[in-house]
Amino acid sequence: MSRIKVNLLGEFELWRGDTRLRLPTRRAELLVALLALSPGLVHSRERLSTQFWPGRDEEQARTSLRQAVYQIRRSLGADKGILQTDIRFVGLDPEGFDSDVAQLLAPGETEIETIWRGDFLAGHDPREEALEAWLTEERARLRSLALEKAQARAQSLIDRHRFVEAEAVARRCLTVDPYDELSSRIVMLACARQGRRNAAIATYRDLADRLRTDLATAPEQETTELFQSIRAGQDTPADPPAPPAEEITSPPPPAPQPKEDPQFERRVATALSLSLPAPALDVDPELAQELDSSWYAEMTALIDRHSGRVVHADASGLTCLFGLSGTAENHAVNTGKAALALLEINQNAALAAHSGLVVTPARGTPAPDNPFLGPVAMTARALASMVKPGSCLFSAAARLGAEGWFEFTDLAPMPVPGLSGPLPVSALRNETDARTGWDVLASRNLSPFQGRAIEVAVLSDLLKRAATHAQVALLSGLPGIGKSRLAHEFQRQLPPGTRALRLGLTTHDVDFTYRLPEMLVREWRSGRGQRGLPDLPEALPDLVRTGISVLSGDGQTGADWTALGPSQQIHCIVETIGYILSDIAQEDMLVLVLEDLHWIDSASREVLAQLVGTLGAARLLLLGTARPEFQPDWSTRSHVHVLMLDELEQSQAEALIAAHIGDAPEHADIRSALASHAGRIPLFIEEVLRELQAKGDLVQGYDGHIVTRPLEDLDVPITVRGVIAARIDRLDSAPRTLLQAFSVLGAEVSETHLEALADMPAPQFRDALQALTSAEMLYRGRRPGEWYIRHALIRDVVYQSILRGTRKALHEKAVAILSGDQDTPFDTMAGTLARHALLGEQWQTAAHYARIAGDRAHDLSIFQAARRHYNDAIVALNHLPASEDTLRTGIETRIRLRPALMLLGERQELERVLGEAEDMAQQIGDPCLFGRVLLHRSYAESTLGLVRESLSTANRCAAQADLCGDPYLAAEARLARGQAYRVQCAALSAIDTLEPDLTYWTRDNRMVRGDHLGTRAVWYLGHLGAVYALSGRFDQAHDCVNEAIRIADESARPADRQHARFSRAEIHLLQGELDEAQHDTERADAIFQASTIWRTGTKAEIFLATGEVERAMDLLRRVETRAAELGQDYVLHSQVAVALAEGLLHQGHTDEAQARALKLLPPIQAQSLYRHELRLRIVLSRIALAAKDRPQALKQATVALTLAETHGLVPDESRIRALLAEIEGSEKTSRLSA
Repeated sequence: MSRIKVNLLGEFELWRGDTRLRLPTRRAELLVALLALSPGLVHSRERLSTQFWPGRDEEQARTSLRQAVYQIRRSLGADKGILQTDIRFVGLDPEGFDSDVAQLLAPGETEIETIWRGDFLAGHDPREEALEAWLTEERARLRSLALEKAQARAQSLIDRHRFVEAEAVARRCLTVDPYDELSSRIVMLACARQGRRNAAIATYRDLADRLRTDLATAPEQETTELFQSIRAGQDTPADPPAPPAEEITSPPPPAPQPKEDPQFERRVATALSLSLPAPALDVDPELAQELDSSWYAEMTALIDRHSGRVVHADASGLTCLFGLSGTAENHAVNTGKAALALLEINQNAALAAHSGLVVTPARGTPAPDNPFLGPVAMTARALASMVKPGSCLFSAAARLGAEGWFEFTDLAPMPVPGLSGPLPVSALRNETDARTGWDVLASRNLSPFQGRAIEVAVLSDLLKRAATHAQVALLSGLPGIGKSRLAHEFQRQLPPGTRALRLGLTTHDVDFTYRLPEMLVREWRSGRGQRGLPDLPEALPDLVRTGISVLSGDGQTGADWTALGPSQQIHCIVETIGYILSDIAQEDMLVLVLEDLHWIDSASREVLAQLVGTLGAARLLLLGTARPEFQPDWSTRSHVHVLMLDELEQSQAEALIAAHIGDAPEHADIRSALASHAGRIPLFIEEVLRELQAKGDLVQGYDGHIVTRPLEDLDVPITVRGVIAARIDRLDSAPRTLLQAFSVLGAEVSETHLEALADMPAPQFRDALQALTSAEMLYRGRRPGEWYIRHALIRDVVYQSILRGTRKALHEKAVAILSGDQDTPFDTMAGTLARHALLGEQWQTAAHYARIAGDRAHDLSIFQAARRHYNDAIVALNHLPASEDTLRTGIETRIRLRPALMLLGERQELERVLGEAEDMAQQIGDPCLFGRVLLHRSYAESTLGLVRESLSTANRCAAQADLCGDPYLAAEARLARGQAYRVQCAALSAIDTLEPDLTYWTRDNRMVRGDHLGTRAVWYLGHLGAVYALSGRFDQAHDCVNEAIRIADESARPADRQHARFSRAEIHLLQGELDEAQHDTERADAIFQASTIWRTGTKAEIFLATGEVERAMDLLRRVETRAAELGQDYVLHSQVAVALAEGLLHQGHTDEAQARALKLLPPIQAQSLYRHELRLRIVLSRIALAAKDRPQALKQATVALTLAETHGLVPDESRIRALLAEIEGSEKTSRLSA
């Protein structure tokens, strides 16, 4: 007997010889993996149950462990003895199995290239902390060991002059760790020794680029020396000799560096000094609170509200600093806002502001009792003494930080005591209309869009072309590359008569349905209201009125909507959006900006795909932004233009930095280093500059910025995430708490929801919100009361920084807040509520909402979303204590998941889900419930082409129905058996099985759906009508399908209407009524486009019969690859493959047609797919006839005739008799010729 092989490196695999064994659950796989890591050792049941099921009580956890052990034993079958168990311990017999990890751990040289398939248990991601920690630790350990072994083997191969093998092994190491320099050196050396000097040099340059771009560092000296040696053409030895011991000298000690006092740190801040004519203010700062001066209290409260701090006050005025708290990223902006507010309080005040470097107590260090005034504050105070009352002056350094937010008037430079020259100053006037950082950037003399001139020119050209024919542009690039900035810059330059409308998606919009169309309808109706127009035009097409009603979020879909099939619903939405866009474009050219399309939900994706294809002459430019993974099928259309945004060129990145810090020649090295360090990515460049400014390494001077440290001393985070994290760390407690709450809710958040989740006093909430706005982390949305986060990366970094316990509590609270929202339809919120409950570990609530979301997605035929939600429900249920109620709910959820998995073609997941449901039903011991699971398994098996298994399972279902005395389940079992016979094309058996239940399904149970995709009577009549037609009883066949169509139209279920009409199309095909057959297939597709793939074989038969051979072959070849992915024994694969063989025969490719037919016969015979075999026999007979091999032609036709007669396939029998007559006529002709 073959030994069991356990593969743990990469995907989990269990093999007995050439047969792969499958475990029913991923938890069972984890258990086997843990045992296989320590062969021969036993593990206590107590520890295993606690580790694998930590959320359950002791008895439930031990029960779960017993069930897992039982499942593993059952899967091992004859080899179950290798799993050694007793009442206390569990282990694996080391003599009964081998594992790839054992091979890796074995001493000596290991052929690592044959062992390493990937990380330990790739794809497993358990939620339990203990399992997650164990997996993380083992992955790191085994990856490190594999790398070490692989490098040792590669070096050994170098020593043995096996350079090609050494290169292959070392390159494999680089797939594990692309930054590993030892592996790169081995590759370089191996290439050089093979005479491939250019390849060696290219390897070095690739490494250097990766290190510079990703890690901001350079290769090690040893690597560089090897590169230089190879480039010089020298035959570098693998191991250069070590220098003699006496020549080794210690490096000289480093020169002493001045130490900074750890109790203080440098910050860039803005000082605001206020001067009043005496004796307006006579308040000593130490007596301020005691005197309770209302003026002073109001003043200090205002300064505090703008994140400032009073550092000095006397009878002549006061001085405060902005930028001492972590939230004051835009300290100059806060200073300007505070100054204008102070002037409103006292119009006699004279104010002045100056920015620069200040020394403050380090975070966590108590502030001194008597803060001193540094040069920045003293300069502001001196300047304020020279300002006339009622005005405020900003120095050039202070103005740089506030430019764009305020209007300034340039004044003549002013001499200030203590300064070497006059100080450039400006008078502060008022705030600008800028609401966001985008507005400010557009108003400043900066160059934030360096290197995008070509893209802007392309968009401008597309806008001109859109005047006569709609155009689509898709900006594609990595996060932070500048997609949104380019879109904003383009909008800013739009000519008069052009209107821009922006819709932005977020990461959570994927959980919604028709999210994008909903947003567009809201914007349109809001715009009509602002222009004083009626909410809706009077002359509105009925279909558009229905679409607007559905998308307006009132939750009232109405009968008109529910009567539409999925494809008709999408058509309704497309027509609605088209109407709205045309309405807007009547007055102005429209630029519709759709940001972050990679977050689009599946329904909106389909709408967008159809919309792009039907824009026509609309005066519209649709401008989308997306990450590279968003690659829609419509991107290849002639009016669609994809613009890939790469990182900036080095010179462009340096120019962008110079726009912020100036272009002084002495800073050229710094600009170059920062550009390279930031990977020439615009967002990263901005965040690095912000970080340097906040830390005081970059200071605003009179003529620009000054770098206060040498280049080598700049402490810049390695990645943009590090930059953002550093900024977040400097936030004060309240803004940081608010930002964390924001990240939990999403990327675009209602202020009402945010305030409720943050749970802080209203003044503190407003101040924190203002601080985050000033820091340009949050922006106001287009609609009142909505806010959005600046970039998805910021949200991601914030979210990941929240401690797990806090994150859990926030999600739990979010469920309570959102579930109480009466303004949003409940069913549209179910997916969001399920996600929050799942992350908040509210397992019962998560299961409830996820099932509701799954049901809604299922009813809308959005099967990917249904699958995701049902799987979330299963995950939640798995965390609940084991009970009969939990098991029943788990079974029901898996049953609901079955149709979605069928339509998505997810065969392996389908088998796993049904297997789990069957095991759970057996545990409960309820024959009716067990019978229902068997019923769904039978339906799945027949659809998968496993006809014999389906018949057996249907018989088991019937036995369970007898046990519980359930007539409905018994009728369903017969229907499942009838479906299997229909797939098999055993017409007589199918009629005998189905015919007795005609009255049962068409009277009392006429509208019963149960837990299936469609109404059972429709399915029953469709199957019975089809097998009547196979047996030549066409009148009865039409009676059945016409009744099925009546019931389907009454139920208004898309799946019903599609099934009934496609069944009638099959009847017309068998009758030879090809026009009618084609008409019915087109109507069926219009109802339920997503299911087209399931009927491809029949549609191809129609095309071949009508002579549209090329159309049939194009359809079949497009679906062939997808069909093959679903499994060799899958009925769709058989249908497509048989039709392809027939099509090849029509095209005259007889050799290929014969090869296909001969290859298909064995698997089709194995599943007794009689009509498929019959059609293949006809193909082989005609090929033999064409080759004048009449005996072979006669043999194949005779076998086909026997199949037709045996199973009552009357139309096929007539066709075969005609073929036999043709063969006989050919033989007579041959004799006459002879």
